[in-house]
Amino acid sequence: MEPGFPPLEESGIAIIGLGLMGGSFALALRQAGLGHPLIGIDHDASTRAQAAPYLDQVGADLELIRRADLIILATPVRVILRLLKEVGEYASPGTVVLDFGSTKQQIVQAMRHLPSHLYPLGGHPLCGREKAGFAAATADLFHGARFALTPLERTPPQALRFVEDLLSRLGMSPLYLNAEEHDRLLAVSSHLPYLLAASLMQVALQVAQADERLFQVTASGFRDTSRLAASHPQMMLDILLTNRPAVLQALQRFQQTLSLLQLWLEGPEEQALEAWMGEISRRRLEMGTKKGNREP
Repeated sequence: MEPGFPPLEESGIAIIGLGLMGGSFALALRQAGLGHPLIGIDHDASTRAQAAPYLDQVGADLELIRRADLIILATPVRVILRLLKEVGEYASPGTVVLDFGSTKQQIVQAMRHLPSHLYPLGGHPLCGREKAGFAAATADLFHGARFALTPLERTPPQALRFVEDLLSRLGMSPLYLNAEEHDRLLAVSSHLPYLLAASLMQVALQVAQADERLFQVTASGFRDTSRLAASHPQMMLDILLTNRPAVLQALQRFQQTLSLLQLWLEGPEEQALEAWMGEISRRRLEMGTKKGNREP
């Protein structure tokens, strides 16, 4: 291990936010025997009570992060932005500050203002579920997943290697993206799909008002396509509002595709529609077979 960082088994790790992501990471660390002490911080008393059996120390006070070699910010994005203004008062010199935020540009900008004795590193585990809270946490959520890393200019190489080693021990592989790349790509791969699922649910609710039998004829196609509509609203609101330019660009692209489909259907342009559907089907089937891709 690089100077300044103890072995992972002896490293103090503090997780702020014990919902699905922070709770699952805590369970994974405990299962792997990493992090001592393993500290959890959450403002909700019920969440703390659920998490307490799996952690060495649980509380609501940021004072607890003084014992940490690594601080993980696993809250909604705008809470992370607030926490980045506060952790510098309590964190010990040489501590790595890693976030789990789903957008990166505003977080990385805020990280630049952390005290110079702290080591900031942008991060985003590329996995999750539509369910929220510690009750939905599972130790295997991260295994086999990619983890986006966004080092800052001031991130020391040894701090990056410390986190890389941790991810490897938990079965994750790093994907290096700068903040702009991350937000542009995630707008299409994650944030747009949520809006599409929510919009589909809205249309279904409107139709069901006129004919309640709609939900009696829904099956796996509707269930799978609308699943993300059940995502935590505050989490998704923070994501959308901190990535507006990229999300708006993704929405514009989707609106253009919808307009084209409407034009073909009104035509009707059967050959163009069939060719498009065939190409899209082929490309989607290929996604899970190319080396380096995980089945979405």
